[in-house]
Amino acid sequence: MLLPHTASCPALRAENAMLRDIITQAGIALEQDFAQMKLMELENERLRKRAFEKTGRKKQNMPTTGRARHMTAAENLDWLAHHDWENLMKDVFKEAAPRFKVLKKNITDYQKAIEKERKAAEREAKAAAAAEARAVRAQG
Repeated sequence: MLLPHTASCPALRAENAMLRDIITQAGIALEQDFAQMKLMELENERLRKRAFEKTGRKKQNMPTTGRARHMTAAENLDWLAHHDWENLMKDVFKEAAPRFKVLKKNITDYQKAIEKERKAAEREAKAAAAAEARAVRAQG
């Protein structure tokens, strides 16, 4: 398939076009094989979990339909991302729970102090208003 070094320019272009076509076909075949492999890995992982996971665990509510669907559909990817996020956030909340309790107590104490100051200021304002009213009655 090698052209001699004295090949004409059109012959070189034809061979180049043929090689590009072969490369394109090989790329498509590689993409198909890779996608098929990933789908098989997902299916094997699902079957492995189903076979070896302890029974009695609560079932995940993955959105399903009665029809065939592509596993990388946008809604499935969103659901999986949200599910992963929820699991990670559970771990974060579990680790941060003691700190959250301290912060909640500090905030509650601060709000109580503000409320106490507000009530004291209201009492002082009422007392000042009452004293002023008495002073006006005493003068008048």
